[in-house]
Amino acid sequence: MDSQPLIDFRQATLARPGSGEVLHQLNWQLQSGQQWAITGAAGAGKSTFTAAIQGKLLRREGETIWPLWDRLRAKNPRLTHPGLLFTEVSFKEDSRRFRYDNLYYQQRFEFSNDADIPTVGAFLGDWPAEQLLPALNQVGLSPDLLSHPLIHLSNGQTRRARIARALLMDRPILIFDNPLVGLDVAGKQAILDVLHHCHRSGRQMLLIVAPEDIPDWITHVLHLEDGRIAQSCAKSSYIMPNSSAELLTETAQEQSEGPPIVELRDVTIRYGQKTLLSHINWTIHAGERWALVGPNGSGKSTLLSVIAGDQPQAFSNHVVLFGRKRGTGETIWEAKRPIGLVSPEIHLYFRESLPGWQVIATGFYDQMTFRPISAPQLARVLQLMAEFQCTELENRRFRELSTGQQRLLLILRALVKSPPLVIMDEPFQGLDATLIARCKSWLDNHLQPEQALLFVTHRAEEIPTCVKRTLHLDGGRIVKEN
Repeated sequence: MDSQPLIDFRQATLARPGSGEVLHQLNWQLQSGQQWAITGAAGAGKSTFTAAIQGKLLRREGETIWPLWDRLRAKNPRLTHPGLLFTEVSFKEDSRRFRYDNLYYQQRFEFSNDADIPTVGAFLGDWPAEQLLPALNQVGLSPDLLSHPLIHLSNGQTRRARIARALLMDRPILIFDNPLVGLDVAGKQAILDVLHHCHRSGRQMLLIVAPEDIPDWITHVLHLEDGRIAQSCAKSSYIMPNSSAELLTETAQEQSEGPPIVELRDVTIRYGQKTLLSHINWTIHAGERWALVGPNGSGKSTLLSVIAGDQPQAFSNHVVLFGRKRGTGETIWEAKRPIGLVSPEIHLYFRESLPGWQVIATGFYDQMTFRPISAPQLARVLQLMAEFQCTELENRRFRELSTGQQRLLLILRALVKSPPLVIMDEPFQGLDATLIARCKSWLDNHLQPEQALLFVTHRAEEIPTCVKRTLHLDGGRIVKEN
């Protein structure tokens, strides 16, 4: 069958409602049968572009045409907007079935306040078993999870559930925004297999993905830079940009193993018949740098919630932080004071549309709203932004930034008070290779000798050089420590 144009942008310049132009002079056409990868650095305009092709932006110049929409609405007048052609899996779920705006961060770790939270089954929808079960199997989710509240899944499990829902919806074009983020090796392969199956079955897809992760079956690549098209070509002609970071040149600080700052003894977290952690014994000393690894659902996030003070059962277990046992009268804010934390969940629940410098400053008080800060605290914020080379984000609103730019600000938020314990749970999600190299270099060179680091990732290449020890979790148990 001959290719047909589905979307056609001609010298199109577009703007977000209420703000300035964000995409400039786009010349791009999507034809039937094409499978596109969309690449670019953090802030290049990748997610903005997918919003544009769904008709969510305002056209200022040029033409934006949806021939597929014109053809389909001639048969179905209820197809009132071109956005109905698409199903998108973005970083953050924000749909009528589930949104984070009415939830609070600690609710993820509580199991007694779930009445108004949809289960996985309710989120996926009322599909016949002959459709639902194959979709779950495709993404590697057990049917047992259908009765679980969605917010209690791991980050990787949640992403798989959202991809399963996208597969179940009968729309012509699928958009996946970094679909491999947050997945372990097995989960990543499962999703790649799912996407490949969709390709073979004739589904039309656009993937926002890092250049090194572009699947073999992708036919075309769109590379964006500063809201403009830098490359739009067949994959065979795509030239991968050089990813060079301006790395710090100082000598890395020597680590010093000091007194124990985290002591877990026989920690077990259980809800009903489900055991999330089983008999965890672990000690972290001041100055130690640890990697925490394990597959999706292995208990990593639960273990971090115990340390960070967000897990209610931490107070009934033997958990000692900085010489004080949990549950001996300290407030949650006292428990959090010596810890700096960045995680996918912090990102999902950070709703305040603050300017960049205020986002970072919320880390002084471990809250997600801004409180006034002192002149030395402001100087610290600006110093960090300069060291991470992101001063251009100082006054830009959080909601106007790309996912990668938002995550960078949240990394700085975790570091701003120079906490004795830094916890980084999948910190580099959404960052391009240059930003990742910059962040790793900062951690290697600027963490103080007495600061401890706990680093979680599924990608070994993301682990900073300063990390010397590893704790392996699986099934809620420690399976290896080295």
